[in-house]
Amino acid sequence: MPRVLTFRSFEYQAIALARLWSGRQTRELPALEEQERWERERTVERKARGKKFHDVEWETGETVSWLGDLYAIAGLPRLTGEGRQPPVLGESVRWAIEHLRKYPEPDKGDGEEEEGKGEWVLVERAKKDLLSFI
Repeated sequence: MPRVLTFRSFEYQAIALARLWSGRQTRELPALEEQERWERERTVERKARGKKFHDVEWETGETVSWLGDLYAIAGLPRLTGEGRQPPVLGESVRWAIEHLRKYPEPDKGDGEEEEGKGEWVLVERAKKDLLSFI
């Protein structure tokens, strides 16, 4: 998961699974054959790109799509108050994902200087990613 979304994604997954297991999901899962086809295709694609199967990339829009699917499965709480609504991926969170980092990226030489050590670092991006319109 990209940078700061790990715990939020855990919450989305937990809510979606709870809704599935309780029969209160708002969207059905794809057919088993479609799920297996997706797994085979992803395995081939990830190996070809030298990526790990479970890496979900932010820059390609995959993260937002994946979390959106979990959000759609989980749906909204009931009118009577039962159920947990997933937190939204609001503007401030998206800004933080695209501009802040807490730890240096491996092999980038970032964060090795003493100045600002232990603080958040504003990252200037030379090129905009697919979500720059947000």
